[in-house]
Amino acid sequence: MKTTTITLGNGSVLEVQHTPEFITKVSEWKGTKRENVSPYDIKQFIRSSFKIAMNEGTLEKIENI
Repeated sequence: MKTTTITLGNGSVLEVQHTPEFITKVSEWKGTKRENVSPYDIKQFIRSSFKIAMNEGTLEKIENI
């Protein structure tokens, strides 16, 4: 696992732990090479993914086991 630190607009910091496969997905989404994926690209990918999930997904209650 690798950790990428992303500074958000309000000055807070988001630490994202990810695998090489995640970077591959971001690079495919961005249309760029894996080595060119930036923290900004990761942030945009996460934002886009969550937006799609919230707009098209359904909310479910998850029970604690």
